[in-house]
Amino acid sequence: SIKDIGLTGMAKGWRVLAGGFVSGLKPRLADVIATGLNDAEALALVEKIIDWYRAQGKPKRLGRVIDDLGLARFMEDLGLPVQE
Repeated sequence: SIKDIGLTGMAKGWRVLAGGFVSGLKPRLADVIATGLNDAEALALVEKIIDWYRAQGKPKRLGRVIDDLGLARFMEDLGLPVQE
């Protein structure tokens, strides 16, 4: 995904990606933050991401905020397992 939040349908459920964009000098691919979610789980996670982003109070793209704070912090704040 190349936009701030992406949902990709899988054979079983949804993959949720966050932080991608193509504008500016440094495009950023989105990070896969969850896979295998059902419809309700995927929508709830998207809402959680939006709420988290708004709480940061920064007028930046989601990917830039994730880069500034770190992917691990983003995942922890969302209550998701941190990827190694």
